[in-house]
Amino acid sequence: MLLIFPPMAKACEPPAGITLLAGTLRSNDLPCTILDANLEGQLHLLNNCPDRDDTWSRRAIRDLDKNLEALRTPKLYENPARYLRAINDLNRLIGISGKAKNLDLSLANYQDQELSPLNSEDLRRAADNPEKNIFCS
Repeated sequence: MLLIFPPMAKACEPPAGITLLAGTLRSNDLPCTILDANLEGQLHLLNNCPDRDDTWSRRAIRDLDKNLEALRTPKLYENPARYLRAINDLNRLIGISGKAKNLDLSLANYQDQELSPLNSEDLRRAADNPEKNIFCS
């Protein structure tokens, strides 16, 4: 069984629910695999961010690997200013990636300016055109 954590859920929160579900399945001898499509999708956007001419964006691109590595260690969380800078840099890059598709993106938000998750016709249109989704590639 494959359990998928969807893209653009809050990146700052680990997928606890799906992990709990996987633990319950496995404790009942039901094998399963977890795919964190949220992490995969956001890493894709970060690593494929369009180049920008402004200093802040160039710095964010230059420091991308350093920021991602720092977020995986407890030391970063001991320095609130460093943590905030890393998050702001990552949000900047994800936001730039989203603008190309008319999306407002951040580590905690995904908002399409043309489609609403509350409109059935918009949901059908998105399903009929998966190639237009920012995560398609």
